[in-house]
Amino acid sequence: MKLKVVLTLVVLPLILSLVHNVKLAQASQDAPAKSCQELEKEASSFHKAARELSDYRFAHWNELTEEQRNALELLFWDTLNYASEVNARAVICKVSNS
Repeated sequence: MKLKVVLTLVVLPLILSLVHNVKLAQASQDAPAKSCQELEKEASSFHKAARELSDYRFAHWNELTEEQRNALELLFWDTLNYASEVNARAVICKVSNS
């Protein structure tokens, strides 16, 4: 039950946000880009979510099946990689605007 709560409260909103961002990008290539500050906040949010996934996995290691642990690890890395990608975009944004 706890895994369902984590998936519902952490992972599902992340996935919905990613899908929403992809759809927005596809809908209009001419849409204004996110500000540097928005990118920083988004990267920070995804980094925090990745940490929470990892913390949950290790805190409940013995309660989770190997399959659940592996699924959480994959979600952790996907989320962390996305956070790093957005963070890089924020840095590029700041550098190009200075």
